[in-house]
Amino acid sequence: MKESPAILIVRWFLCCLHGIGVSLILLPLALYWWIHGDHDRYLWIIRRPPPFSNLGSGPYQLRLYGILILAGISLTGVVAILKMYFRKKDLSSLDVHR
Repeated sequence: MKESPAILIVRWFLCCLHGIGVSLILLPLALYWWIHGDHDRYLWIIRRPPPFSNLGSGPYQLRLYGILILAGISLTGVVAILKMYFRKKDLSSLDVHR
């Protein structure tokens, strides 16, 4: 059975949102590596104007990482719920060409 373009667009959009959610979860690891990977780069970052100068602070980093991880988990959870909803629901009503 061939799927309508509307269904494909919804699935594509949910896959993109899922990818963004997973990226947000992994972003703190990349950000930590970028900040602390090289001592000269760390000094260069914290000598910049705010908000970069705040990246030298432990509490600021933890808050930033927590927000990124929480946003990623929330987005991934919402996408999982929407995927289950659209899997159970008859998506033929989304066909705009009928």
